[in-house]
Amino acid sequence: MSRRIDGSLHKTDPFGVIGGVVRVGKHLKSCQLRESLYSISIILCPLRSSHLSIGSQLVITLSHVEGLTNRFNDIVYKSPKEVIPNAIGGRIVCYFGGDVQDLKSEMSANGAEEHKKLIDYCLEDMTTILSDKWSTSHVLVIRANRFHNNTYAIYDNFVVSDSFGCPKHQFSKQSLIHLRLLLLNCFNQLNLNLDLRSDHKLVIIGFSKGCVVLNQMLHSFYVSLDEPELKELMDSIDSMLTHLPPVSPPRLQSGIVHNTGFRPWIAKEENIFFQTLTQLGANPQRVLHFAGEDNSLEMHFKVLKHVYWVDGGHSGGAHTWITSQPVLTHFATLNIGVHIDVSPYQVLCPFRPWIAKEENIFFETLTRLEANPQRVLHFAGEDNSLEMHFKVLKQFVS
Repeated sequence: MSRRIDGSLHKTDPFGVIGGVVRVGKHLKSCQLRESLYSISIILCPLRSSHLSIGSQLVITLSHVEGLTNRFNDIVYKSPKEVIPNAIGGRIVCYFGGDVQDLKSEMSANGAEEHKKLIDYCLEDMTTILSDKWSTSHVLVIRANRFHNNTYAIYDNFVVSDSFGCPKHQFSKQSLIHLRLLLLNCFNQLNLNLDLRSDHKLVIIGFSKGCVVLNQMLHSFYVSLDEPELKELMDSIDSMLTHLPPVSPPRLQSGIVHNTGFRPWIAKEENIFFQTLTQLGANPQRVLHFAGEDNSLEMHFKVLKHVYWVDGGHSGGAHTWITSQPVLTHFATLNIGVHIDVSPYQVLCPFRPWIAKEENIFFETLTRLEANPQRVLHFAGEDNSLEMHFKVLKQFVS
């Protein structure tokens, strides 16, 4: 519990999560996590001001979060820096990092000098960098599912990759399906009232190697869901729902069964709430908006408003940027904000001239298609260095 005494806020922190980092794995029961978050939600509740600045934000590392069946990623979550009372919807910022970027404990344990120099860009600290840019947003940093030689980030849960994480893009919806399920599972574990519909806005950022996930998503947007993928999606949904108590489909009106998607208990509880108040004579007024509208995968990604390619690159000899005309033409129709932030480290590297060529095609094509991409070259005229590459993360503007 938390209570206000003599103008000061006194709080309990049974799990030691306020102002710190807690790693949540299978050993922590969901009810315990919810109790902890319930206490924190009281602490962060606005008192009188229209904006509440939070001195100590909540940072949690969720281990082994499942998306598609048997595909897992760790996620580092940071709560909003500012809470806006009565705000409609919210913003979710999702980040995919590059090579070397790992949890602080992993980077500290690695003996390589390169890892020690870049520890300020560990995944936990990236939540702070991003939260400073999107202060009212929920920040989720998705860790690569594995690292080669403790250095090369591999995102083969999202895109087929070689042993160094270089992508082999495919026309498949699985990257979108995996991200959707991953985020929904994350929201459920954290007991957050977030989803990939309604008024929430999604921002996706890729840095360096992390841009391979963004590039795969462009291929995913281009194709339709085929039968094997549909089956895998439904199997994943069934797996999620086995952990929930069985419920009967709620009937809010005679003869109408409402689709409850991934969270059937919501409709059941809302039905009890409405019917109880009706029986008590409270005369509640209920409106179901958007009845019968599309509930497809594309519907859930209509909340995607901005995508940031931040100094994209990988160790392969091609396909650093998407140059496919059909893929880019379709992407340009989605009305998604495109942001390109690059540095001489990538686009002016004499040993990798294809990066600048591909990036130019990417930018010029989307410009011609009136997608209005915003492009910034950072540190122009400065000498190339790995430090410059990472400094772009602090330079780019939301």
